[in-house]
Amino acid sequence: MKLEITVLTLFLAVFYMNLLTAEPMPEAIAVNDQTKECAVFFLGDECTDCSVPEGWRQTGYSNQSDCPDGYKKIDTVESVCTPRKTAFCCSENHSGTNGNCRDLVINETSKECAFLEDVNSCLSLSQGWKTGDLCPGNFQWQQDPLDCGTRSKQN
Repeated sequence: MKLEITVLTLFLAVFYMNLLTAEPMPEAIAVNDQTKECAVFFLGDECTDCSVPEGWRQTGYSNQSDCPDGYKKIDTVESVCTPRKTAFCCSENHSGTNGNCRDLVINETSKECAFLEDVNSCLSLSQGWKTGDLCPGNFQWQQDPLDCGTRSKQN
């Protein structure tokens, strides 16, 4: 009985971990009505928003639609992608692509991470804070952006 409970617990843990892993958005179909071309493009994932380039439009998902009649199917169209600025996307061991972590700061002493509104306009960081690439997995995130004073804008 104890072995059955252990096996069931292990099965449920693996099942729920699979639910938590990220998957990219399904690929989409894009068309260029001017060139009469059609292609599949990447929509992004939970850490990246992607859209079609100028002159193209999305017509649906690749698993639900195909190229319109008379359009030449090309291999791919390059997506225009923007990383998201979120705690999840700037934490170690997250699933998906890296987010926009340019404004991330880390405090090794308090084991905290935070975002700044804009790292380039910051006068100085509070004691213990430094810029970083990804928040360590055992650190806590501050809910509000860290205030560091801002430079006055030059006219």
